[in-house]
Amino acid sequence: MKLNDIFYALNSSAIHLKSVENERALRIDFRVSATHVDLEKLRVALNQISPRDAFSLSYKPDNSDFSTAVNSSQTEELIEFAETLDSIGLPGKIELTVSKKIESFTISVYSLDLMVSGWKDGGLVQTFEKILALSSRAYYLECFELHKPYATGLFVFGPKRLSSIPPKSPENPNRDKIIGLRSKACNIYLEVIQRLIPDDFKFSEELPHDGVCLVFRKLQTIICASYLADTTRGEADQSISILLKGYKTANFQAPSLDKIATENSKVFFDIYSWAYTDGNVVDKLGICRNVISIHVNGGELLDLKPGCLEAIYSNYVIYLKENLKQYVDLKNKLSEQIQKSSEKASDVSKNINSYLRGSIFSVCSFIFSVFLIRSLGKTTTDPILNDGAYSIFLLLMFVSVLVLSYAVTETNSELRRYKRNYKSFQNRYTDLISSEDLNLIFSNNKDYNGDIAYIKSSRRRAVCLWLISLIVIFGFVTFIYLKRL
Repeated sequence: MKLNDIFYALNSSAIHLKSVENERALRIDFRVSATHVDLEKLRVALNQISPRDAFSLSYKPDNSDFSTAVNSSQTEELIEFAETLDSIGLPGKIELTVSKKIESFTISVYSLDLMVSGWKDGGLVQTFEKILALSSRAYYLECFELHKPYATGLFVFGPKRLSSIPPKSPENPNRDKIIGLRSKACNIYLEVIQRLIPDDFKFSEELPHDGVCLVFRKLQTIICASYLADTTRGEADQSISILLKGYKTANFQAPSLDKIATENSKVFFDIYSWAYTDGNVVDKLGICRNVISIHVNGGELLDLKPGCLEAIYSNYVIYLKENLKQYVDLKNKLSEQIQKSSEKASDVSKNINSYLRGSIFSVCSFIFSVFLIRSLGKTTTDPILNDGAYSIFLLLMFVSVLVLSYAVTETNSELRRYKRNYKSFQNRYTDLISSEDLNLIFSNNKDYNGDIAYIKSSRRRAVCLWLISLIVIFGFVTFIYLKRL
């Protein structure tokens, strides 16, 4: 670790005692037999500490209560610290403490080896809790050992950031969807597992640090197994137990990371990816559990025989063939309903046309009747339309307008009812057929949108024709009445 240069700047033969790092602080202890301070080397080494963090470098000689410390890399303070050490000249213990501060979701990681040791310390549940707690506060881990970024669904391991713009979150956009699907088929009684998905520990590109890769691969395997099994629990001893029930029962319990095998980590991730992509996740998980249970060695869940993934694919093909007839029948039924729906749209447009014909016919019939009666009657100088006949005509015109208003209201009501019934009919099969397949069967609502447009167009044409006819008839009859023809 580069920060060890701080101690070698005090004494080239300094002896390392202990180093500990977590998300809050870094502590390094060294022992020196005497001090020979190289001020320039010390200043350069201290400047490797991020300006975001605070540090304290202290020296305590053996068999003494005296101690001295420096918490700045300013030349004056370093000179004073060096003069104090030279004046004492006794063997003692030197301690460096770095208090980390998070800014713009960024935190310093001075040693990936030490961070991995911190994650591995304690039970498996504690490991998940430490990583989840860190991810809730920061997702860019500024690692002085790296030269380019490497991302998972939780973190970005990268070099020192040169920009003050906060880094982009690496969170998977499908996280909530995946967790929602998992909740339908898996019982997980451990909050730290409920909030994570396998993609959180999947590197987009292999990180050049074996320790981090191994830890993340083990954690990813546990999450994948939890997303495929029936039940996952956290035990009192901080271990995690997983139970899978298929044709046989398979289980797994690990107290710590050291007890997790990673030989089948890729197989488990591929099975998880297949199960949670497209199709009915409950049915696919049922197939996965049956096949996995007969491919485990000695009931040990993570110990799989070769060919498990291929067997799952084959079983799914058989499952699809067995359900093909039911699918075809259901698809034909949907097609018939869609056709009936189009016929219903045609009926809606016909209703307003029927009202139009009846209303116009009644008005025209009255006018023709008046003309016919006046023509067949005795010769007279009386006008064709007297006051009584014109009043009846106005009454018929008023009734026709009322019928027009009623017809439009009835058509609008039928249109709303048609929309509701169609949506209800469409949503009725979402639990049987995938949304993508439903969109194909319903042609992405192309016919439905066409029917709606047809109803609105027919309504508009009928209303226009109705109004034009009433205006023409009213104008013609009123002209005759006023001229006293």
